[in-house]
Formats: sequence, C-alpha cells, structure tokens
Amino acid sequence: MAWAKNGTETLTSASLDLDLGVSTALTKYKFSVYLTHILNDGTGSANDSAPAFTFDNVGTASYANRVSANGGSDSTFTSQTKEYLSLNTIKDDFFSVVYFCAIDGEEQLMLSWTVDAKSSGAGTAPNRDESINKYTGTSQFERVDNNNNRGSTFGYEYDTDSNATILGTD
Repeated sequence: MAWAKNGTETLTSASLDLDLGVSTALTKYKFSVYLTHILNDGTGSANDSAPAFTFDNVGTASYANRVSANGGSDSTFTSQTKEYLSLNTIKDDFFSVVYFCAIDGEEQLMLSWTVDAKSSGAGTAPNRDESINKYTGTSQFERVDNNNNRGSTFGYEYDTDSNATILGTD
C-alpha cells in the first residue's frame, strides 16, 4: 500500500480558508491522511480559531462530530454543517493530522488530532483535541475546505505560509 501526494496548498496571503481540490479535483482514494499547519496572523478581536472543514463544498447538516479536549469527556455535535477539528477555540499556531476512510457507497469516517502550543515556554503544556467524525455523503470526496469557523470579526486569518497537504492510497 503506497501513499501518493494527492494535493497541497500553501497560502500566499492571509485567508479564512485553506482549501484543497478547488482548481484541480483530488483523486478519489479509499484512505487519506490530511496534514495541516496553520499560522496565526494576529487579527480578529478575539484572535482565535475554530478550525473546521467540509467536503466537496457541502455545507448542509451532513456531519456528526465527537470531540474531546485535553483528555476530557466527549462532546457530541450531530447534524452539523461542518466537521470540527477542535472542541475549543485556538489562539496559537496549530497543526492537525486527520485520517479519512472514504469508500464509495458508504458514509465517510475520520479520526483527527489537533495540537496547539497554548502559550510559549516550558511552564505550560500544549493543548490537544481529538475528534471522531462522520460525513453522510456516500461518494468519495474530491475537495476539502478548511476554514476558521469564527470568521474574520472574532477569529484570526490563516497567515501566509499556512499549509495543507493530503496523501492517499487504496
């Protein structure tokens, strides 16, 4: 089972979105791993992020989420318009690793881990979020939209050089 690079995007200017598969559709793989590194541009009144994503630009209530933060109890969010990568808002740069299982004719399942520094120095431990997600679409996706669910009024934009990459295999 060899992994192939399926898409990558690096922002050349700050944006609320970091999307893969917009100009060229992603190859439909059964298994994918999505890696993202988001840089905080320091804007927004609350200067935070609530990372979320959608597939194939579907923004209807097609997603279910189970999320926990820092080893705490699970929170569930059903019939949502996005997949959530974090239970809480994030104030720092962060990275996420998301595994997808997308088999044609089946609902798509994901596992994700998101980590942020919380604050600099050895006196504070980093934050971690874990999520298990489901997308009710039954066709393998060709696009992943990653966005800051907080919007530009409250949240920061993903800064220049923020990157997302997706690998795939059958």
